[in-house]
Amino acid sequence: MRHLLTLIVIALFLASCQAGGSHDTPISTIEKHASRCYLVITGHDTTYLENKLDIEWPASGQLRQSTETEMLRRLIGDSTSSTIEEACAKHLNQIWVVDNETPTTVEAIDDSAITEENSYHYLTTTCRNDAELLHMTAFSQIYDVAGVHGSYDFQSVTYDRKRKKFIEISDLLDTNTLRLVIRRAIDELDENNDVKESLYERYDTEYMTQLYEQVKGTPDSAIYEAYPEPLPLNFTFEIGKQRTQILLTYPLYSIAPYSCGIQTVVMPIAWLSQQVELTSYAKKLFKL
Repeated sequence: MRHLLTLIVIALFLASCQAGGSHDTPISTIEKHASRCYLVITGHDTTYLENKLDIEWPASGQLRQSTETEMLRRLIGDSTSSTIEEACAKHLNQIWVVDNETPTTVEAIDDSAITEENSYHYLTTTCRNDAELLHMTAFSQIYDVAGVHGSYDFQSVTYDRKRKKFIEISDLLDTNTLRLVIRRAIDELDENNDVKESLYERYDTEYMTQLYEQVKGTPDSAIYEAYPEPLPLNFTFEIGKQRTQILLTYPLYSIAPYSCGIQTVVMPIAWLSQQVELTSYAKKLFKL
């Protein structure tokens, strides 16, 4: 009887490893590289469209189904696909045109048939992992020839394989103090000089302080007392390599003009631990 129970326990453990990946070694990954081109005719307008993807992703069976589904939602905004294969097929087959007009003709073509500037939607994902954490990023680029300029987006997630949980910034520190900490990181750290120079004026501490000093004591001073504005918290965050820093990446237009691009605020763990009390989980994660 004891021998039978032992076999059952071993079988259950192996099944768990197959469904969620072993925690002792990095999980295996796959790569997918594909593109699909179309000739899209809408009324009198003709557009060439290219959908392209370069995907690095955990191999089949390495993630639980619910984990992969949630990862697809967080990384690429796909809330209906359950596997990366399904999401890739959807991306390659997507037909879109400016103003959401309905195409009258859609024809799949070879890329060599594209003879002029074309619209495109590129998707790239990366994967790095160790025995404990899985880090995933997604970079999406969209350009429509009928638009003013293209757009792009970056997303990242970190998944704790042992806890079977996506890591949130609130798992690492008290988010009530986060705006102040981000402000200090931008104002004080050389790593963030480019971010500091790119900020909208309303977020720029130095600029708004100088402006306030100019109007101090006048009726206009009350207008500027609330500046600089608190930084938003609509970033995507990732834990850097070797777990020595946290990276907060803001989307386009969030804290800086489009011309300055996506902004990433760097917070070294050694510095961060002096600014705010980290959670016990964070201290263990960063070996503090």
